[in-house]
Amino acid sequence: MLITIRGTHGLSETNDTVEFMTRGVMRKTADDDLVLSYDDDRILGDTSGKSVKTRLTIEKNDRVTIERGGELSSRIVIEKGVRNDCLYSVSNMDLTLGIFGKTVQNNLTENGGRISMTYEIDANSRPLSQNIIEITVKEV
Repeated sequence: MLITIRGTHGLSETNDTVEFMTRGVMRKTADDDLVLSYDDDRILGDTSGKSVKTRLTIEKNDRVTIERGGELSSRIVIEKGVRNDCLYSVSNMDLTLGIFGKTVQNNLTENGGRISMTYEIDANSRPLSQNIIEITVKEV
């Protein structure tokens, strides 16, 4: 699968946007959830060869879990109207962040499609950023 990921984040009118394409795998689970997996080495912002593996689990009820492993470890849950406490670990430092899901729009199937999520991140009940992730998946 060819995966295009576009992420926008910020708290003001000056938001940062990152977009990249990669290859990955998508499969359907026995529970009819979709799991999308890909290497996300660019997230570290360097070319040292350090590895980050990303896995999205999209449940039938549009609850999305994004897990990263390797040099960066995190697990966030995005679901509309719900705030989840999530773990984020980088450079031997663990943070608990609040993730409040605003929207999840999903039309992914085993053959591809698109999913878009908007959510807010907070720490100690203080806003850190507003985020949009748009992922398009195509068969190649």
